[in-house]
Amino acid sequence: MTRPRIRRLVSILTVAALGGALMAAAPVSAATPNWDIDIDPIPSQVGAGHDAGFEVTISNDGPSQIVDLSVTTTALDTPNAEPTYISDLAYFLSGTQFATTTCAPAVPQTCQLGTLEAGVSVVFTIAYAVPDGERGSFELKVAIRAGTGDTSADQPKGKGGQSRGDAHDETGSAIIGSGDFDGGFVVGQDSYQTNPSITNRNIQSTALSDTDELIGVMIEDGISSIAQCNATTGGPACANLFGEWSSVNVDNGTAFDEPFKVTLVVRGSSVPGGVSAEDIVVVHVHDGTVEVIGDSAGERCATANSEPTTPPGCVYAERVGPNWQIVVWLFDNGSLRGGV
Repeated sequence: MTRPRIRRLVSILTVAALGGALMAAAPVSAATPNWDIDIDPIPSQVGAGHDAGFEVTISNDGPSQIVDLSVTTTALDTPNAEPTYISDLAYFLSGTQFATTTCAPAVPQTCQLGTLEAGVSVVFTIAYAVPDGERGSFELKVAIRAGTGDTSADQPKGKGGQSRGDAHDETGSAIIGSGDFDGGFVVGQDSYQTNPSITNRNIQSTALSDTDELIGVMIEDGISSIAQCNATTGGPACANLFGEWSSVNVDNGTAFDEPFKVTLVVRGSSVPGGVSAEDIVVVHVHDGTVEVIGDSAGERCATANSEPTTPPGCVYAERVGPNWQIVVWLFDNGSLRGGV
């Protein structure tokens, strides 16, 4: 990895005190920042037709701040492609995360990072689809640029130097596997969720975690209704449901060899009084088919981390403070909601 040191040389002319003669001083550099870009493919190999993921770290090693920084990512093999996934942008100082922002998928994929003080880094994960039949490697270009307004002086009073109009880019790549290799973007132990704050208006949060399935991952909370929730189609009556419908989509797939774990956190006041953990099931709708998971002994997880071996999966529910946490292990995508 190259560590570019962006400098502007300023020639200083000094008026000599005696005789008014001009004396040229040696060039000096303003206190401009060191910019680092690390691009780590996850995993290092990917199968054609799947998603290639990259963890990107952008760091300001100082000594100055970087003003109005933006980052643009481009999949060089498919430059007009929208990313299949982009995580929150996490800000770190001395190894401690202190802030996050979001950036929606777009073409081109440009995210505003704001002003980066010395010692601050930004980390995010992004994935792009590798076309079927692609061979060799799949490359991602990451380009950063400070705010517009190129200047010849980088040291405003009291600021210790700023950078405006400077740019830098790096390229990372993932190897495209051949044969039967079917690698792709790995969720690993990360957690991808929507709406983590439980309120009267947002009575359910949904997270996907602890899975090795290929992604992109899309989770949407707050879906107003699913038509198939009535008892005549195999599910409980709508009156027996609580929380919100949440749509879960892993890698646009319909079935997997291994289960994946979804966690629902439901506001306690939305769950009927007197309900015990064993009463709670999960209504799962996929392609118009309604499954009620947890209504038999074989579909109750012993613990939240007990993986089932056969579809449709299992459910584990427990009280967490004033709310209910419902863990469901699934083998296919769909929409989820709690019920009794």
